[in-house]
Amino acid sequence: MILLIDENNIQNRALLMDENRLVKIYIENKYEEDICDNIYVGKIKGISDKMKVAFVDIGFKKEAIMPLFSNQYTINQDVIVQVSREAKGNKGPRVKDKLQLKGRYIILNINSKEISISTKNKNFNTQHLDNYDGRYGYIIRTNTTIEDIKEVEEEYYRLSKIADGILQRKSFIKPPYLIYKNNEFYKNIEDEILDKNIESIKVNNEKLKRELSKRGNFKDKHIIIDENIPYFIEEVIKNNTSRVITMKNGGSVIVDLTEAFTIIDVNSSLSTNTNNAFEINKEACDVIIDFIIKYNLNGNILIDFIDLDFKKRKELEKYVNEIIEKKNLDLQVFGFTKLGIMEASRKRYNKSFFEKYYDIELKSKSIYTILREIELLLTQKNSSEIYILINNSIYLQNESIINILVKEIEKKNKTKIKLISSDIKDYKIIDDELELNLIRNKNNLSIIEEDDDKIIIQIKK
Repeated sequence: MILLIDENNIQNRALLMDENRLVKIYIENKYEEDICDNIYVGKIKGISDKMKVAFVDIGFKKEAIMPLFSNQYTINQDVIVQVSREAKGNKGPRVKDKLQLKGRYIILNINSKEISISTKNKNFNTQHLDNYDGRYGYIIRTNTTIEDIKEVEEEYYRLSKIADGILQRKSFIKPPYLIYKNNEFYKNIEDEILDKNIESIKVNNEKLKRELSKRGNFKDKHIIIDENIPYFIEEVIKNNTSRVITMKNGGSVIVDLTEAFTIIDVNSSLSTNTNNAFEINKEACDVIIDFIIKYNLNGNILIDFIDLDFKKRKELEKYVNEIIEKKNLDLQVFGFTKLGIMEASRKRYNKSFFEKYYDIELKSKSIYTILREIELLLTQKNSSEIYILINNSIYLQNESIINILVKEIEKKNKTKIKLISSDIKDYKIIDDELELNLIRNKNNLSIIEEDDDKIIIQIKK
């Protein structure tokens, strides 16, 4: 396996490849807040006895919602909380007062001395557990093996030091305040993507190589600088962003993202009976699990398989759990609903690839994806000035980010960028000389979208 990393000022990207097959992908948008698992010192602003929740100010427009299991809190009380779910729609983020620090091998329990093993981990048993200094509890993660026992101890003391700092500082901080940021590019690569079978790591600059070399889990890895990595990663991403997967048996799997759920639909292009429907569904299980791992799908997942009778549903549920156990995936399956939909859930540590690569609300690429693509295209052009059409809604909703990042791109590439708001889908770099001449005299024209690769430019009378 090989790990490829492109660090830049817009959208950091990392790919884990097994020969030519994409195994995992992770991206981080530079100015996009990813607050899941962050720890804040907040202030209780309200308590609902009926809903059994407290409303906590952690510094966002919407107050965070914290479930209450006792009457230990009062209004205006300071509280240290951790985000368990990001804000969605009109709802503020969801937080908890039981704090955890996630590592590669363990999850440290700051408020508890309990030691346990992930229910999905079949490698460890209680005789391998140690309370070390006894100050904090921890959970052995799903993919941790007996061979990692030394690393488990080292990680316990590393995370304990961070926990000590959080607890020591909390009394001296005026809320609302971010006291610990969990999601960080290098850390997430180390915890979620780094694999023992990686033969080499290719990065796009010397600074990144030095940074990785300082981190414990990267010290024994062969790190190579390759300036072409960003272009290779861009090509791999473009070839792997489809949410429609055609299976060998002729069926297909379609993945759709909504605010509350990831919905996965299994279809067959064949006339199916009970037996081949079951086989198509089995192949779909393998495809879906690989898709979840590759793109870090998490939260609530609903899977609509081809219809089966009760007995076959139970067999399929057993098959899914066997794959999950084999791949050590932290996915919990709750079975089928009365409508025949399989319910599953995966703990949400951060956003999935698709939530970062796309703007789900606008049904387009995210502004970070668009600007990174533009920057890579500009490095291959030798032009002092370039005109780019960009979708109206994307521009209006991201104007401040665009102004910051475009200036950075212009400075880096020594190119003046002229952005023009238009009805076009996503964006388009104008290369054609006729289009350029018309746009330079843009007061006399309007631009009308026709399709993805053709633009009609209409001169006003």
